[in-house]
Amino acid sequence: MIKKLLWILCCTFSVTGFAANGNEKTLEQQQVRALFDQGKYAELDRLYLHYRPDTQRVASGTQALDSTFYWGLEPGKDNKDCACSLSPQDPIWQHDENLLKAWIKHSPNAPAPRIRYAELLREHGWAYRGESYAGEVKPENWPIFQNYLDESQKYLQANKTLGARDPQWYVVALWLARDQSVKPKQYQALLDEATHKYPSYYRFYDAAVQHALPRWGGSTKAIEQVVNYALKANTAAHGQEMYARVYYYVFKEDEDIGSGHLLEKTAAKWPRLKLGMNQIIANYPSSENLNRYARLACTFNDLPQAALIFKQIKSYSRDGWMNRQQYYACQARAFNTWDEYLKTLSEKGSADPVAQQKYKEYQDAYAAYKKKISGADWHYNPHDIDEVNKKKAEFDKADIE
Repeated sequence: MIKKLLWILCCTFSVTGFAANGNEKTLEQQQVRALFDQGKYAELDRLYLHYRPDTQRVASGTQALDSTFYWGLEPGKDNKDCACSLSPQDPIWQHDENLLKAWIKHSPNAPAPRIRYAELLREHGWAYRGESYAGEVKPENWPIFQNYLDESQKYLQANKTLGARDPQWYVVALWLARDQSVKPKQYQALLDEATHKYPSYYRFYDAAVQHALPRWGGSTKAIEQVVNYALKANTAAHGQEMYARVYYYVFKEDEDIGSGHLLEKTAAKWPRLKLGMNQIIANYPSSENLNRYARLACTFNDLPQAALIFKQIKSYSRDGWMNRQQYYACQARAFNTWDEYLKTLSEKGSADPVAQQKYKEYQDAYAAYKKKISGADWHYNPHDIDEVNKKKAEFDKADIE
C-alpha cells in the first residue's frame, strides 16, 4: 500500500501518462462496424455521406467522419485501440481485407473503402513491428513492416484523385510520411496541401504534432511550430480552441511530457490553454472535455479552476485521464480533501466505489488463502493462489480503467 501511495503522489502532482483510447465503442461506431461486417455497402455509403460534412461533430467537437465513421471501421470489438495492437496472424486482417475489396468492387467511386484499405495495410505492418522500442523489434519483422508501409503508400498514391476528396486520405498520408521518415520539406508540403483544402480537420494537427514529438526526432520548438501553425490556419473559425486541442494531444501522446512535464518540456502557457479550454467547453461541454480540462488545471496547479470544473463533471471519462486514481487524486487536491483521500486509499484501496468492492473481494480471497495454507493438513498446490490473483487483477482493472 505504501508503494502504491508513493506512486499516486508522484503521478498525481504531475498528472502523468495519457488516456488511452480504451473506451468501449459508441453505439454509432458499433453500427458502422456491424454494417461493414455484414457487407452492407450501400448502407455504409449512405452513412458515409451523413458523416462526411465538417459540421457533423461528436460531443467532444471532433469531426464525426473521423471519430465515428473511420473509428467504427476499426476491427477492435470492444474498444478504440489501434488495430496494430492485434497479432499480425489474427484472422481479422484477412477478414477485413476481403470485405474492403468487396466494398471497393460494389462502390467504385467511393473513397472510404480505398482509404481504409491503405490504412489497414499500414496497421498490419505495425502489428509486425509492434509498439516497442526499435531495438526490441525482431530483425526478421523489419522487412515485413517496411513492405506493408510501401504497399500502403503505393495504394494510397494510386488512389489519390478519388481519395483526396476526403480529408482522411491526408491523415493516412501524414502517418505514412512519419513512418517512412520523409524529408521535412516533403512532410511540410503534404501538411500544407491537406490544411489548405480542409483547414479545420483536427486529425491533421494530431498527426503533425505526433511527428514533432521528441521520440520521433522532434523538439519543443517543433511542437510549438505545429501549435502555431494550427492556430494560424484556424483563427477565424476556432481561435484559441485549436491551441488547447493540439497541446492536449501532446500531453496524452508523449509519455515523458505526459508524466507532468508539459510545463518544462513544451512552451505551453496556462493562460492560453485555459482560454482555449473555455472556448471548447462553451461549444462542446461534453464529459470528455470537462475531464480533460480538470486534468490540465491540476497539471498547472490551478486548483480553484479544477474545483470549478469538477462541479460540472457528472462522471469520470477514461479519455481524460490515465486512470481513475488520477481523477480522484486531482479531485482531492482541488477540494482540499487530500488527507481524507489518503485515508480512504489506506482503508479501502481506492476512492472509486466499484474498485472498493473489488478491493474487498481481493482482501477476502487473500484472507481465505492465508487461512488455508496455515492449516495443519495443507499440502502445496500451485493453484491455491489462483483466486487471489484473479481478484487482484479485477481490482487493478477497476482501479485503473
